Amino acid sequence: TTGMTLEKQSLEENINADKWLAEICSRANVKFVGISDHFKGDPKHYMASFADLRYYDGHYGRLGTRTFAEAIGPAIQTAVSRSF
Repeated sequence: TTGMTLEKQSLEENINADKWLAEICSRANVKFVGISDHFKGDPKHYMASFADLRYYDGHYGRLGTRTFAEAIGPAIQTAVSRSF
């Protein structure tokens, strides 16, 4: 998911990737949770960076982790509530 949300891609590319992943999940009987719409800003804002801010890592930093959690949180809550 980090590649889809942190690499500069067009909105159309993200929509197509989401459709492709949703189809694969559907075939495997797995719920797909799209997160691309939640990552709207500059990809660097979501990346982990080192103190000098000249090097960005391809993993989520604080904002990326928070955004990811907010995107999938409702689906996790629904899944957990159904299991009780």
